[in-house]
Amino acid sequence: MGQCQSSPPNPLSPQEAFISAADKGDIDVVAMYLEKGEVSIDGHSKDGYTALVKAASFGHIKVCNLLISHGCKLDIQCNGFTALMRAASMGRIEISRLLVSHGCNLDVQNSIGPALTWAAGNDNKAICELLLTHGCNVDVQSTSGITALIWAAGRGHNEICKLLISTGCNLDLQDKDGRSAFTFSCEHGHIPFAISLIKSGCDYSLRDENGKSGLDHLKESHPVKANEVQVALNVTVYFAHSAMHYLYSRTTI
Repeated sequence: MGQCQSSPPNPLSPQEAFISAADKGDIDVVAMYLEKGEVSIDGHSKDGYTALVKAASFGHIKVCNLLISHGCKLDIQCNGFTALMRAASMGRIEISRLLVSHGCNLDVQNSIGPALTWAAGNDNKAICELLLTHGCNVDVQSTSGITALIWAAGRGHNEICKLLISTGCNLDLQDKDGRSAFTFSCEHGHIPFAISLIKSGCDYSLRDENGKSGLDHLKESHPVKANEVQVALNVTVYFAHSAMHYLYSRTTI
């Protein structure tokens, strides 16, 4: 009985080989295919990605530069992600700078949000600063209502949250379930940020679709920590009332 011989693997098509080279950062192969003109620079691989999104994801800045110099489109969404969104989520600051400098759209979003939300949720402060400096919309809400502040709050990224608050962002936007940044910070036990939000003037009385406030969630999941937040809340309310009383007394003299 003869032995069964396995068939040799099918060779990659020029388009697949081109995108695979971008994925691996093989700039010579990418350049070769571009020079031959055998591929679509904005074509998709079988898994749904363009060469630029692949290169941006894995930090291959020379490949990104080459593709951009050949006129690739910057804002194509692949499985929901643009090249900037992938770079922002992966902490690729140099590639993010490159894309922004060439005028990519900062506010394209998927179900989670735009590049700012992805950077904030993954604690990539330098990229958040870059996007904010270039005028991205800090209060963009995804289809589920998530903002950069909400996602950073839920993950406990305090420095990111402080940065976002410093821009004057809306502290009280709520997701589709009625949860604000304060609700998320309490629900996940991120006390320093919950206190920062109180001091910054958030509406801590907001309730979610189940009628629960952030403090209600905190008392259920972290009862000891709830006392710390309640003290901060009491102090804030006390000083607010004292200030109002002082201003009233001055106007009635």
